[in-house]
Amino acid sequence: METLSYMLAGYLVIWALAFGFVFSIWARSRRLEQEVAELRRLVEKLEQKEA
Repeated sequence: METLSYMLAGYLVIWALAFGFVFSIWARSRRLEQEVAELRRLVEKLEQKEA
């Protein structure tokens, strides 16, 4: 029965790490999307000034 407890703990750790990894990728992706949107706004502003 003790082996089963270790196996369950191992699965929980693996799932927690996987969840943390996916969450960190999602957060970075969201930040990048915001930066790209800001850069697009700046480029449009500059293009309007030149026209």
